[in-house]
Amino acid sequence: MFRAIGISVCRLIMPVMLALSPVYVCAQSAESIKYAEQMERFFNVYQIIQNRYFIHVPAERLFNKAIQGMMDILDPHSQFQVIKHDHPLDLGIKWHYDPDIRRFVVSRVDEKSGAKAAGVQAGDVIMEINKNPLGECSLNEDSVRLYDEKMKDILYDEVKKGKVRITFARKVLGADGAFNLKNKNIDVNIVNYAKTTVPFGCLIDGKVAYIRVKEFDFTGDDAGTTTYSEFYNKLRTLRYQYNNLKAAADSGLNENVVPDTLMPIIIDIRGNGGGLVKAAIDIAGMFLDERSMVCYVEGEHHNETMITEGKPEYRANPLVFLVDSASASASELLSGAMQDQMRGIVIGQRTYGKGIMQKTLENGEFQDNVLSITIGRYYLPSGRCVQRWDYSPLVYGEEKREIYNKDDYGITPDSMVNDTTPAFFEMLAQQNAFFNSCVDLRIRYPEVMETDARTFELTEEQLEYFKVRLLENGYIFETQVWKDFSQMKESLSQYGVDTNYRQLEEDVLNQLSKKLEGNDEILRVMVTKKLMDMYRTPEDYYLYSLNHDYVLDVAMKVLNDGLYEDLMDKKPER
Repeated sequence: MFRAIGISVCRLIMPVMLALSPVYVCAQSAESIKYAEQMERFFNVYQIIQNRYFIHVPAERLFNKAIQGMMDILDPHSQFQVIKHDHPLDLGIKWHYDPDIRRFVVSRVDEKSGAKAAGVQAGDVIMEINKNPLGECSLNEDSVRLYDEKMKDILYDEVKKGKVRITFARKVLGADGAFNLKNKNIDVNIVNYAKTTVPFGCLIDGKVAYIRVKEFDFTGDDAGTTTYSEFYNKLRTLRYQYNNLKAAADSGLNENVVPDTLMPIIIDIRGNGGGLVKAAIDIAGMFLDERSMVCYVEGEHHNETMITEGKPEYRANPLVFLVDSASASASELLSGAMQDQMRGIVIGQRTYGKGIMQKTLENGEFQDNVLSITIGRYYLPSGRCVQRWDYSPLVYGEEKREIYNKDDYGITPDSMVNDTTPAFFEMLAQQNAFFNSCVDLRIRYPEVMETDARTFELTEEQLEYFKVRLLENGYIFETQVWKDFSQMKESLSQYGVDTNYRQLEEDVLNQLSKKLEGNDEILRVMVTKKLMDMYRTPEDYYLYSLNHDYVLDVAMKVLNDGLYEDLMDKKPER
């Protein structure tokens, strides 16, 4: 009865909605009539589902799915999300799924979080949350997603209490050299802690400022704490150190020679996927003339020009940006604007190519859900659009996306420097076996975490142990070659092809095992970086990485050997 009443009300409301619609109020053009017909068709389908479908489907679910369907034909960045929880889940723990044990494992623990203070470590296996056992999860991708959602739901309920007890299983090394899991209950206090988006800065060789920016965002509950303020304060500190070193050198108190020039600045935005464009524009204002254009936006319903504010404090300092294929959005606008304004050079790889402005409607504006919609493309001062894709075919009915500009998306560096790490080792670093072998190495050799990050090197014994653990943890079976080989065997067997693969299988295993040989230096650096990322402070990670960074070496050479001016002189007029 109630459903029938609801449908009747729907039938009464529909003509009113259409009559009040801005489109319908206009003259009865073909477009407005078509709009009305489509709305009527939509509600007819809704009524059929409510009247005839064999089970009841909540109206809210139907309408949410309908909205998501509309968003799906737009660009991938326009999304509609249903909000399940009204507060952030911030334990300071990141986790990943381990298919070998079918559970979630801690990947990293934030340095200032309650989890870090409580003793949670990377490699800990999440077993139970406040006596809610999680159990094992199947290997199915959907099952893993649902398992993750279930765990988050439990955590959301518990963190409201200010503390959550988590049972972890931690690897321990037995007397026989074998690893075992031992349960450990840890009470994690939920504390507010400042997250940094500018995690590191230092003077390299006492004469070049290096600053790492990992994203552009607000960095705390206080809206005044931004990436810009972090960046500004860090750069001001480095300038103070630089001036003191220069003064000491000039007076003979310091043997190091500090050039009689302005402090060069290297801004590392590799892997920086963007964030708040306003933060990037504020940073640009430190280096460009007052009221300089950084970018502008063009869209059917939105046009805007973004310019710098305030007085630049570093207008003449040599400026270098480090970028890679994961630098996107605000990172591209910042580095690209510096190219267009002839203000700095860019070194590294071609950037990702994301240059769209989005508007987010949430809570009061859009009930309890969030709708993010693209309202325009960003253009640099020269008119370049960094956007990689042209999404109009999705809207107008063509099947495939098209490149917006096949040769000129993203930011093309002034000095192109490709990653020298072989593809096999890049793949290896993403493996579950690689992560687990780093955990094993740290347990077997705890002293590796006590050494000065700037001088730390794995010994030959430690590196060989890591290789053994990598093989025992099954890294071979995670490689694409082995997956393809296994798929081939399965496909042939389905067609009745019965072949003895033993010799071929042994050849594949031998070849993959040999991949680790002859590349000790590459592997040593990769393992050490991973250990630093998992167990040491961000400062330790960057201190070590600075000594093993080929792209940074190129940037230093450009600044030290007088190549900076040459690159600036060769810049094309944009």
